[in-house]
Amino acid sequence: MPELVPLQGSERAELPGATPAGELDTSSRITVTVIVRRRASVPAELITGPHTLTSAELAEQYGSDPADVALATELVGQALDLAFAEVCSLGPELRLAKRQEKFRNMGRLGIDFVEAQS
Repeated sequence: MPELVPLQGSERAELPGATPAGELDTSSRITVTVIVRRRASVPAELITGPHTLTSAELAEQYGSDPADVALATELVGQALDLAFAEVCSLGPELRLAKRQEKFRNMGRLGIDFVEAQS
């Protein structure tokens, strides 16, 4: 397995009110979203208007960075023996949706399962 190092800017605060999830129900499914960098920051005028882009233009100019998608895909495959169920080309999101038994090894990556009210 390749050496994993924290990426600058990837730190996240703990989710307020989250509690340890305990044992996983291996018969149910879980979805995990991995956020990667965009190709470039989306300019404010595209968010507040009046400029617009088509979905294809948004994906091409500001979607997920292909190098980051490739690296995340490789690491998830090697470390967890999983594959992404969905890659959102418009935004920086990669989604895993698998039975929970497949996620047992995430603890060795420093990932904890928690429950929180939405």
